[in-house]
This record gives sequence, C-alpha cells and structure tokens, in this order.
Amino acid sequence: MGLFGKKIGILGYGNQGRAQALNLRDSGYSVLVGAREGRGYQQAVQDGFTPRSFRQVAQEVDILMFLLPDHVIPEQYGILKDCLMSGEKEVGFSHGYAIHFGGLEKFSKTGYFLVGPKGAGVILRDEFQKGKGLPGVFAVSSPRAETRQVAIEYAHGIGILKSALFETTFQEETECDLFGEQTVLCGGILDLMEAAFQTLVKKGHSPQMAFFEC
Repeated sequence: MGLFGKKIGILGYGNQGRAQALNLRDSGYSVLVGAREGRGYQQAVQDGFTPRSFRQVAQEVDILMFLLPDHVIPEQYGILKDCLMSGEKEVGFSHGYAIHFGGLEKFSKTGYFLVGPKGAGVILRDEFQKGKGLPGVFAVSSPRAETRQVAIEYAHGIGILKSALFETTFQEETECDLFGEQTVLCGGILDLMEAAFQTLVKKGHSPQMAFFEC
C-alpha cells in the first residue's frame, strides 16, 4: 500500500515538477524525472537527477505524475497511453484541467488521482525546507481503494499534510481554481483597487495618496 517501495515518475521539471520531485526525494521516496531538453532538463541535472525521456519514465514507474503545462498534457498522455492502459499504474495530476476539459481517455483499470498544492512550486519547496507546508487538495477517481492512500501519502511526501489537506473532485478543483484565479485574483482584485482609487479621488483626496493606499 502507498508509496514506499514504489517508483514515482515526475513528468516535467518546471513550476511544480521541480518542487514536488525534490520534496518527494527528501521525504525518502524513489523519484524518476522525465524532462525535455532545455532549462528544466539542465536544472534537474544540477539538482542531482538523471533526467530521462517521458516514455522511459512511464515504462519504469508505478506512479506517474503529469506536471506539464495543462495544454501539453493531453498530447503527451495520448503518446504514452500504451504505458497507462494496463491498469498497473497510478496516474496523477496537480490540476484537474486536463482531465475535466482535456478529454483524456480514462482506462477502466487505471487509478487516477489529483494532489494540488495551493501555491507556486517555489513556495511549496521553500515551505518544505522550513519544515512547514502549503495547504492543498486531493481527489481520486479509481476502481482501487489503494489509489486514495497513494494520493494521501503523495500529499504527505510533498509537504501538504504539514498544513491542511482537503478532499475534492477533479471537476470541483478545476472550476474553483479557475474561478479563484481568473475571477478574483486576475480580475476582481484589480477592479476593486481601481474602484477604491477612483472613489477616493472623487471624494477630493490626492491621486498620489489614493494610489499609494490602494
């Protein structure tokens, strides 16, 4: 049960891939990194990993984590589907977008899970090194009870259980995450600041002071 004694594959060594791979390794798990040539590949080498192709990693591991950009995942998933359809692996994500919107073919015997830290990878790594963690969520879609335990242990391995872990679904994580980012963070907060600035200026306060405060 769980992760110990199993190989974990991390596909992608960017925002989340690097942080999660390092945290898992520091937690005592066996980690293989799949990275394409470029900055991520070189960073993985500097961090002490021996990067392999996505296919090599997919063939060798028991748990395969897709930590590539959302728009890239469907293509790579399709390329690697012969490695996934046997049902012998657990397949994970940190965001439900590709599963919920990407039309990925789900195989009946394969366990799917999501473990999503609520913060950027650099913050996840920094908090882990301080002995702390970021809050996060997990979701499971699997015919096997073991997948849920894998998800929880994975969350522990990257440091989420040191903060807070909430259970959700792929759909809920995706829609709530996008709403929080696109409606609140990248939209609502900016509009709120602008409206507050304009209100203060209309009330006779100097633009400089209104801007500084808002």
